[in-house]
Amino acid sequence: MKHIGEKFKMENGEVATIIEYTNHKSVKIQLSSGTVLNNQKYSLLKDGKTCSHYNKAPYIGRRRQMNCGEFATIIDANGPSDLTVKFDNGSIVKHRTYANFASGRIQKDTSRKTHAGRKFYRIGEEQMMTSGEIAKIVKYLNNGNIDVQFEDGTIVQNRTYQVFKTGHIKKTTK
Repeated sequence: MKHIGEKFKMENGEVATIIEYTNHKSVKIQLSSGTVLNNQKYSLLKDGKTCSHYNKAPYIGRRRQMNCGEFATIIDANGPSDLTVKFDNGSIVKHRTYANFASGRIQKDTSRKTHAGRKFYRIGEEQMMTSGEIAKIVKYLNNGNIDVQFEDGTIVQNRTYQVFKTGHIKKTTK
């Protein structure tokens, strides 16, 4: 296997041995002291450094609703550019940035490569309607079928994304 068994002398004098290599951002090492460190960066190891000194406290436990509508919690952090999040259903997504977490742009299923992935980014999108009220997308099935919610809580269903973007959705009266 690639890189497994490689050894590096660390700045503190210990020797680090790669015991698992997933990719350049996810390397598992064992130090000569016996300590095992996960999620190390290969580039740092070559320079004799590890990510173990990183202060994870500001990130661990933070929770936010993602644009897909589901909540995710940060369960591991190796800096703001390497987070691991866990969704409420148990799905775990690794190697995401804090910027993506903060803006809700982490998806459970990262295998989607089609235009359907856009729907997750459109949930939560807001637009000023011609009436002067703000409407927010709360459900996006496709560009021909969205539901929006106005600031007073009124939900209008089955509208098009184009009508939303032009601001022409009106509250229905009952």
